[in-house]
Amino acid sequence: MNLDLLASLKAKENARNDIVYGINRDPYLVAAKEGWTVVIPDNYTLQLGFDTDEQFKEFLHILRKIEKDTGFYFKPFEDNFSKSGAPHRHVTLKSKSRMSVWQRIALQFALGSDPVRERLNCERVLLCDPYPIAFFEKDTI
Repeated sequence: MNLDLLASLKAKENARNDIVYGINRDPYLVAAKEGWTVVIPDNYTLQLGFDTDEQFKEFLHILRKIEKDTGFYFKPFEDNFSKSGAPHRHVTLKSKSRMSVWQRIALQFALGSDPVRERLNCERVLLCDPYPIAFFEKDTI
């Protein structure tokens, strides 16, 4: 493959990633275009993304420690492989307490969620995005 073609393919991939994961995106339009379902969390819900089994295991360790040290407990969590497939995971964690968007992002980061994801979530909050946190899931239809 020649370098110009490779560079062109990489540029297209980067442009697509900016639309899907970037700070200037409407999650509902992205989901419709890609054939995905968008899942927007409520103020009791954390959405964490992990790329490896090791990150997921570390999350389990940190979650137990936070619950033990703070008394801030979560309901049993949902764990699904992301649209990218194994070992990439989406974990949905419900709290018994309402949290601000900044608290949710901070906890997601503290629990080991993908740091790039959480940085983009922060940027979207700063830009007053109405949907700063979202999961994209494959449609099951």
